[in-house]
Amino acid sequence: MNIAKLRKRATEAIKPLKSSNSEWRFGNRTDAGRNLPEYYLVYFLLVDLLEFEHFGIHEKVAWSIPVDLDGETVFIEHRKLGLGIFIADGSCDESVVAEVVELINKGVRVARPYFDWRADQSLKGSNLNVTNDAVELFERFEYLASLFDDKLIEAIEQRGKVVTKRLKGGGISYSLAGYHLEREADWLALATIEGFFSWTEHVFVHLAILQGSCKTGLDVDELAGERWRDKFKKVLDITDPQVKHYYDDLVAMRSQVRNVEAHGSFGKNGEAFHFHSGAGAVPVMLPHLRNNRTRDSSAQDSVKLAREFSDFLRTGPTATALIFLESGLDTRLSGAVNGEYKVALASEEDMRSFIEYREYIEDAYTNMDF
Repeated sequence: MNIAKLRKRATEAIKPLKSSNSEWRFGNRTDAGRNLPEYYLVYFLLVDLLEFEHFGIHEKVAWSIPVDLDGETVFIEHRKLGLGIFIADGSCDESVVAEVVELINKGVRVARPYFDWRADQSLKGSNLNVTNDAVELFERFEYLASLFDDKLIEAIEQRGKVVTKRLKGGGISYSLAGYHLEREADWLALATIEGFFSWTEHVFVHLAILQGSCKTGLDVDELAGERWRDKFKKVLDITDPQVKHYYDDLVAMRSQVRNVEAHGSFGKNGEAFHFHSGAGAVPVMLPHLRNNRTRDSSAQDSVKLAREFSDFLRTGPTATALIFLESGLDTRLSGAVNGEYKVALASEEDMRSFIEYREYIEDAYTNMDF
């Protein structure tokens, strides 16, 4: 990345717009200023790349950049209600502001390679937040599990009941109501299991951050791309008998239930094949080839196992970390580096105090209460 060359091109793109050393003053929001690109692109272009003069924090204002266009000064500001261009009464009209917006949009288009470079560079460090969707993913898992429960109860209640249906040709068809309902329950069980693995994949990455084993964006990116079983072992000690029990059963369930469906019902171990023999068509995946440690592979038992493990995560050795994830706060890689997560994980009381502090700080920044 040739920063000097890109800086020159961006400077040419926004001419005659230039930096101003005018002192900050309160102004009114303009209509034309609502058409600026994202606030961070404006900041990266003018402050980071072109090194324009700017002001720091004011009440309800995160930053302010005075710019000059043919002798007219306007202020580009990121305020509580969003990015905008602000002018003092009578200082200039909307046509000037519209031209400023047009020039900035042009500069942003030219500077796109710089923004991409900034983002790539940030992944090598720890000044990153990692989005925490654990609550939403767990709620999806629970919702699907509850639908499965309801459908299974209905299937049991209707078991043995014969449904008759008159056909157009005058005939009558007979079917078992319970069979169709049990099939629908199986479908919901598969969706539930998929939701469970999605939640745990997400949680394992955040647990690795909280435990201090992921400290940079590259660490997180690498772990996110690893297999589910590797993520499991990254955050849980499988030398513990109870953990090992869950690991064995969940790996088997993932292999024999979830992975088969995820690969178009073909699976990875020949589950879709039957070979020809004197005895007829025989499954390639013979019973003695399967993982003997697997629990009963029924939909009901698979959902039960998923629920048991989710309870274990929330009550076992990761319970304090789950309190943080269930707060909805994003994890910060800087917290893994500076040790603040290690301190917060010492006890449930410490974690709740830490969460309260983080929520206070984030509310203040959201409201720009500086």
